[in-house]
Amino acid sequence: IYGEGEASGPSRLVVVTKNPGPSALLKFLKENDYETNPEEQRNAKFYSLVNIVFSIVLTIGVVIVLLGLLGFIQYSQLLVAKSDYELKTLLQLGYRHQALSGIYISYFLKIYLSLFLCSMGIVILARLKLNNLLLVNGFDALELTTAEMVLFGICLSAVLFLVNALIVMNSVKQLAQKN
Repeated sequence: IYGEGEASGPSRLVVVTKNPGPSALLKFLKENDYETNPEEQRNAKFYSLVNIVFSIVLTIGVVIVLLGLLGFIQYSQLLVAKSDYELKTLLQLGYRHQALSGIYISYFLKIYLSLFLCSMGIVILARLKLNNLLLVNGFDALELTTAEMVLFGICLSAVLFLVNALIVMNSVKQLAQKN
């Protein structure tokens, strides 16, 4: 026989949540006069703050990408409009508008490939530096793998390139129809 007298009920309850800071949980704990680990509450507030900052940075990044796409679209339209006379002359000589569009598309493909390679190099180096900084300061490193980042970059670049290619083909085709 171990202990003295009657068995006492449990004095502690362990609750594990993905996010320890939901307001409903904290409100319940306060109403029932339960104690919690204040460190976990501080971590939850920090986690919420980091999520808000990440959302703002992500929104700004999306706006910058869209503005970059618009800049490339305007550049491609300006390039076609600038060589309007030369394109009309080539069309009158019998060149097909698909062949002329292909020249512009190959030019933009080189630009997109060089930008992709440079940006992927910068992102991978920045990610490695950030992971090292996080590990040194006692935080978990990011779980996103380099292969996922490269795949996302390829998909984003392909979509942007296709949009730009379609606009160039449409611009040259409209020029051919005016002839």
